[in-house]
Amino acid sequence: MNSNNHRLVCLVVVYGKEYSESATLRSLLRTDLEISKLIIQNNGPRTLNADSTIESLRSKYKNIKIVQEINNAPLSHLYNDFIDNLDSDWYMILDDDTVLPESYETHLSKKKTKPDIILPIIRSRKQNKIIYPVVNNNAITECNDFILKEGDSIFSIGSALIISDRVKHLFKNKSQNIFDNRYAIYGVDFSFFRRLKNINLNGDITLRVTTQIEHDLSSDNIKQEKWRVEERIIDAVLTLRHYSDKPKRNIVRYIINTIKRRQYKSIGLIIKTFIIARHPACNKRYKKCS
Repeated sequence: MNSNNHRLVCLVVVYGKEYSESATLRSLLRTDLEISKLIIQNNGPRTLNADSTIESLRSKYKNIKIVQEINNAPLSHLYNDFIDNLDSDWYMILDDDTVLPESYETHLSKKKTKPDIILPIIRSRKQNKIIYPVVNNNAITECNDFILKEGDSIFSIGSALIISDRVKHLFKNKSQNIFDNRYAIYGVDFSFFRRLKNINLNGDITLRVTTQIEHDLSSDNIKQEKWRVEERIIDAVLTLRHYSDKPKRNIVRYIINTIKRRQYKSIGLIIKTFIIARHPACNKRYKKCS
């Protein structure tokens, strides 16, 4: 990538751990990925002191910025701010538990043509099978380039997602954020792909699928903590509210199915989320979330 003088800026969001405990940050010390600017965002719940991992990263990457945002800001807001406020050719987003292979840079620069989106192949550690990316309901298992035609659907997780400046400007021309600011945790990455489908009216978005990486997926957890259950409900309701053809009819069905499962305590959260039409955390940071 950088052999063609393409600038890559990278955002790593860390939550609930020390910098040295982040698999992503440790792997960035080993990978040959060239980054023109690295932003490490501590999203809470407490301020972190720079440790040996940060010092090593500062030695490797000359342009590095540490941001302390300890209020667990919505990921959609962090991602949109990152992309909107920086001028670059490429924008890469990483969570704090992604292990990048040492050869990642080679896969990015092996072709001269510039794609609009670059995605890794995601293998679930627990299931030991490829889960993402999914194009038109089929998991992509080999590295290749694709042209997304009008109406094509694509989904993947957000970590290691790379977005080109062209995609940034396509959304800007439509007066839309790349990530839906009404989501906070779950559903943020999928909101980008849903919006991309609506933006791709001419069927000329190019996708490059690259290196395979292993990742722990939240859906792999058999035991779901209460907060995860609630976050999944919020995600489902917001998706019905904003991205389904008949939101009122669909939410009624969702409530009926919830009653059938005897999950009565969830009904209040469902109704409240549908009415306010955004994640509650969005109200704490921005007055307008869209």
